[in-house]
Amino acid sequence: MLFKKKRLLADHEAAWIAAQFAWFADQLSESGWSRRELVLPTSDFFSVPKGSDHGTACAVFEQVKSHMGLGDDWPCRLEAQEPAHVPHAVADAVMVQTDETPINGTFRMTETGALITYDPALMTAPKAYITTVAHELAHYVILSCPAQAEWEEQPMLEEMVTDPFVIAAGFGIFKLESISQSTAFQSPLAQGWSVSHAGYISREFAAMAMAIFLRTNNIDPGCVTQHVSRHSEKLLKRALQQLEADSNLLEIAKGNVHPS
Repeated sequence: MLFKKKRLLADHEAAWIAAQFAWFADQLSESGWSRRELVLPTSDFFSVPKGSDHGTACAVFEQVKSHMGLGDDWPCRLEAQEPAHVPHAVADAVMVQTDETPINGTFRMTETGALITYDPALMTAPKAYITTVAHELAHYVILSCPAQAEWEEQPMLEEMVTDPFVIAAGFGIFKLESISQSTAFQSPLAQGWSVSHAGYISREFAAMAMAIFLRTNNIDPGCVTQHVSRHSEKLLKRALQQLEADSNLLEIAKGNVHPS
């Protein structure tokens, strides 16, 4: 074929993601990690009434925490942070956009447990909010595990692991749909769109992690497609095709083979 479609990810990138799944299973084997449920953006999983106040944020947070398998022995406090800056018009053709990357949430440990903060503006985008708090909770879990040797030489890898963890914990639909966000804005002078990227991995990485999650948990991909964009669906299809072409990836994810 003249224009043969490339693999979604390079072999070493796909193997790295698969290795993280094996590491999660090894570190969390005593917490029922061997079998994970796909969390859907439906009332079956999130029964909290619609709202944008802090009380609603806390109620959804508790459901996310529960779906991740974190009970009362994982004490957490949730607080709202200062909203991120948004673009605004100062003249007919002049837009002001800060060069700061928006911070959707933060995590830190305190004497009484974890403190997680979130941007209250996320409450208008439920999938992004759920992804954000799941990501910060992922920091909490990973902090409880022994560090991987490669993190010493490449500290950013520890940050990157949090995103595959969110997907491995069952929140892949939310992650896939929240990596790239476009938000409309309007003022008396102008209107337009603000585009941002959330997290440490690309949509291609997320799609591969999602494919591995589905296959290792024997979940029908059809459960995903009705809840994601057409673009995410295409990426997931390519990821699944790459898994089929390289069965070694699933063996790595199951801990049966070490990546070369």
